[in-house]
Amino acid sequence: MVHESARSFRQLFEDNPQLMFVVEQGTFRILAANQAAVARYGYTRGEFLDMRIPDLRWPGEMAPFQEVTDAIAGEGRTDFQAFRTRTKQGDSFDIELHLREVDFERRPAWLGVLEDVTERIKLQYELVERARSFRALFDANPQPMFVREEGTFRIVAANTAAVAHYGYTESEFLDMTVPDLRWPAQMGQFQEIADAIAVDGRRGFQAIRHRSKGGCSFDVEVQVRDVDFEGRHAWLSVVDDVTDRLRLQRELEHQAFHDSLTNLPNRALFYNRVEHVQRRLVRSRSRYAVLLVDLDDFKTVNDSFGHCAGDELLLEVSRRLAETMRPGDTAARLGGDEFGIILEDLEGEGEPIGVADRVLSALRHPFAVAGGSVTLSATIGIALSADATTAATDVVRNADIALYAGKARGKDRPQVFAEEMRAAVLGRITLKQELREGICRGEFALLYQPKVDSRSGLVVGVEALVRWNHPLRGLLMPDAFIALAEESGLIVDLDAWVLETACRQAATWARSPAGPLPVAVNVSGRELERAGLLGRVRRVLAVTGLDPRLLELELTESAALQEEALSMLREIRALGIRIAIDDFGTGFSMLSRLQDFPFDTLKIDRSFISRITSVDADCPIVSATVAMGRGLGLEIVAEGVETEQQRAYLVRQGCGQLQGYLVSRPVAPQLIPAMLSSPPLPPIQDPRWVALESAIGVATAEPPLEELVRGLLVELQRLTGLDSVYLTRVCWERSEQEVLFSRNSGCITVRERLILPWPETLSQTAPTGSAHHTDRLPVEFLQSRAASTLPHQTSVSVPVLLSDGSIFGTLCGASGRHVPLAQPGLEVMRIFGSLIAAQIAAPMTSNTVSHRTELPLGE
Repeated sequence: MVHESARSFRQLFEDNPQLMFVVEQGTFRILAANQAAVARYGYTRGEFLDMRIPDLRWPGEMAPFQEVTDAIAGEGRTDFQAFRTRTKQGDSFDIELHLREVDFERRPAWLGVLEDVTERIKLQYELVERARSFRALFDANPQPMFVREEGTFRIVAANTAAVAHYGYTESEFLDMTVPDLRWPAQMGQFQEIADAIAVDGRRGFQAIRHRSKGGCSFDVEVQVRDVDFEGRHAWLSVVDDVTDRLRLQRELEHQAFHDSLTNLPNRALFYNRVEHVQRRLVRSRSRYAVLLVDLDDFKTVNDSFGHCAGDELLLEVSRRLAETMRPGDTAARLGGDEFGIILEDLEGEGEPIGVADRVLSALRHPFAVAGGSVTLSATIGIALSADATTAATDVVRNADIALYAGKARGKDRPQVFAEEMRAAVLGRITLKQELREGICRGEFALLYQPKVDSRSGLVVGVEALVRWNHPLRGLLMPDAFIALAEESGLIVDLDAWVLETACRQAATWARSPAGPLPVAVNVSGRELERAGLLGRVRRVLAVTGLDPRLLELELTESAALQEEALSMLREIRALGIRIAIDDFGTGFSMLSRLQDFPFDTLKIDRSFISRITSVDADCPIVSATVAMGRGLGLEIVAEGVETEQQRAYLVRQGCGQLQGYLVSRPVAPQLIPAMLSSPPLPPIQDPRWVALESAIGVATAEPPLEELVRGLLVELQRLTGLDSVYLTRVCWERSEQEVLFSRNSGCITVRERLILPWPETLSQTAPTGSAHHTDRLPVEFLQSRAASTLPHQTSVSVPVLLSDGSIFGTLCGASGRHVPLAQPGLEVMRIFGSLIAAQIAAPMTSNTVSHRTELPLGE
């Protein structure tokens, strides 16, 4: 029986896959080794029997075996971990040793079971290293990080970046929970995060606001990961401060939906808000209104003062709009000079009109622009919402239709949408398409209106005027389609056709017996915005063979005075082509700028000519324009001349050319040659005109010269800002000056004569029997009795010289304040002085002038 038991033990010992030894108690001498031990260590059984367990140790592992002996003897321990052993080939591996007391061949022994734990020890080491690396990465990471307990929000670790970013010390963090970092308004957010992790498995969270120890808030994004931390499961939170990114994002979103100049909502946000208000109709049933505000003729401001001044003006307009709004209403800039207004929760249909009236009233107050003053008007289209089924875009479209209707009816007004307006707009859209097709089909024709010399009546040129032979509507005048062509951009193609057709006709006249005749062609402001105008003009001249001196380009005042157009106009003029300003006086230009631009002709607008109702009419704007134009060496053309009285007035002012129905209506090109041989107007043979141009001493001089001087003084004072202006005459024989006309702050005085002291410097050069010539006038001419009574800060005078250089008198002015007259005021005075001298043809000498010789002063 004992034999069988020993056999069974031996069999289990040999076949066991674990490493087994039987060792002698006390000495650890190996008494037996199983097959697994032989295979693992590489020793034969005979070699094992000559060894002890300590012989299998890894060098340096001697002490543990002694510890095993001591532990067995002292504590009775029989299980030991983490021993390192080596094979016969020198390889090492880790074991755990389990000893069991057995009876081996009738003596006490230990059964040693060795468990190879090399992989487990290796794994543990890797885990330790991984934890060490985690901690190193955790502490060195530039992003703030926290480790919190699983199941709670208690912070168990915080890295250096978190300490720096939040301002808490590491020990303070260990006494806190993650919710302690929250911004007060986001109390429940952290529980939502925990629920999202548990239910949805989410790991990333945005739009979280944290605060620092100092109380500052910042926006963060948090990434959450589960980790093993110091042998326990935990959650790692990686914090990314996105405050700057969100601020930039908000700024970009703001820029995407707001106008960069005025900071008002832009078109996209405006339409979005209209949609939002429209959806509210389903619930509230309250009505709303959309107002579209378009500034009238704003382009002339940009052209006259520059785009920077235009931007300043738009900024001030936006402020005034905001001041007229009710709380809760929306004002937006839709682009350019167009604004939109949304009025919500209307109490009555008249409320939008009241708001529109307030807007118009606010805009009519003068704006300070570029050192000057500008008054604006606007047209406002108004559309009321209908019901919840109406599309928001339809309400805006209706307001746009009303805006167009208001523009067509005279501008500077509010206009409420009415259904019949829709047909008019559709007609306008149809007309635009027909205009495009008409240009392609050649439905346009040119008529030519003559320009004549104001005195002789001879034709001196023609202006090409376009007409549209519409297949259904008949002959259309420019007023019916030019504005539409400008708006649609088709004016460029139309202008190109007009230019080439007019040049071909002028070239045909030049080759005919009629001879060369200058032709004027209107050029749109759109053309000046394009770099191709110069090239187009050159090509047309080359194709038609027209002499450039026979071509004149007419531009509106506002378009011609654009700084961007200056270089192009100079190049065009260098070709020999003349440049004319059309409709002069209707824009915002400053007269002082005229001398800087390459112009040859000024055309006075018909609106000013129509005010001339008689030969003796008082039209200072016309007379001043003629005077300035002549002073600048420009040809002056009066447009819209319809009566003989207008002709006579213009002739006496010195206007050189006339154009209008008095001369001829626009006619077909074949009728022009007959007008060259038979002038449309007879020459002027008025004896009063001859008397006016005779010597100043002629007693029969007519009142128009007096009226001329009156008008000039009024205009001169307005342009220069002087308190007083005077026209004097030199009386050489009496050695004195005489004030013929003066104007202070009130009316013009003509009967009171102020005798001015005679300057000593002038006495020394007084003439003796011949005309007195001088290059300049002594400053003593300004010392008048009236002037000496005021502490003048500004005094200025210019001589009135006759054609032979002799002095007639002076044109002078004074002010009790500083008035900058260097330019353009002094130049304006010279021009006016030249105009007066031009009306006095006979030379003034000491032999022909007496103290009784005087200008007629009237009653």
